[in-house]
Amino acid sequence: MNKPLRFVVIADTHYCWKKHHPAGWHRTGPLSGVPDYIRYTGMLETGGIPLLRKIADMHPEFLISTGDFVEGGLNGTPEYAGEEMLEGWNLLNRTGIPVLIAKGTHEGRINTPGGSFFREQILPKMEAGCGSGISREYYRYDSHGCVFLILDYLQFE
Repeated sequence: MNKPLRFVVIADTHYCWKKHHPAGWHRTGPLSGVPDYIRYTGMLETGGIPLLRKIADMHPEFLISTGDFVEGGLNGTPEYAGEEMLEGWNLLNRTGIPVLIAKGTHEGRINTPGGSFFREQILPKMEAGCGSGISREYYRYDSHGCVFLILDYLQFE
């Protein structure tokens, strides 16, 4: 009997840490005026980490993140952009399964520090974990006779 293909798709996790967004931590005015990263840092502990534990307990064969896995927006501080992305990758990797990421706008456009870090550091990590040729921000992943096309809608070549 063939084993069914089990995989997980998550989106817009916007993982971020307070140390990468040091300014503006006091709310004045309505909630709609609060920067997103203030809400997202709290969601990491209450929702993000428990979600990843549940995913690991399901034992899927791989995980696809459809973009914006980090909050990003740190192009003025390239070292923070790289740190946040690496910490976000390490967090997803806690599941112990191969991780595929479709680069979203929050990871950074192609000529930004975040975009460069994604291409130079995250793509090779995905390739090593998946055992597949991932050398661009958009790629093909084959599993169990199925084809998964992971796209980057910001880059077309």
